[in-house]
Amino acid sequence: MGRTAAVCLMLASLLAGGDGQESKKAASTFMQLKLKNAQLILEGLATNDFDQVATSSEYLFLLSRKAEFQHLDTPEYRRFSNDFQRSARKLAQFARQKNLDGATLAYVQLTMSCVNCHKHLRSVE
Repeated sequence: MGRTAAVCLMLASLLAGGDGQESKKAASTFMQLKLKNAQLILEGLATNDFDQVATSSEYLFLLSRKAEFQHLDTPEYRRFSNDFQRSARKLAQFARQKNLDGATLAYVQLTMSCVNCHKHLRSVE
């Protein structure tokens, strides 16, 4: 199965909804998908595979626009989400330009937005 098909299947399962347990499982699957793409970006940066970096960055941007990504409706959470999306777009742009330094900095910014958002989520849950 191709990567795009796998992403579509995972997203379809997330949209199906369900009880609380299924919802937690879907959220975990969604987070694993984001984590896998973040790992692929790091691998691409380390191996100079700009196509991999661009593709995984674009997936992260698309995933961040899904409703499942939006856990809270607070100004802080929206700011973290916007930071994540901006960093993912910059990362993809730098990768398409084959700008390793720019892509690496955007990856660090993307990672910081993840860490800051998760820290915020833990403080309000």
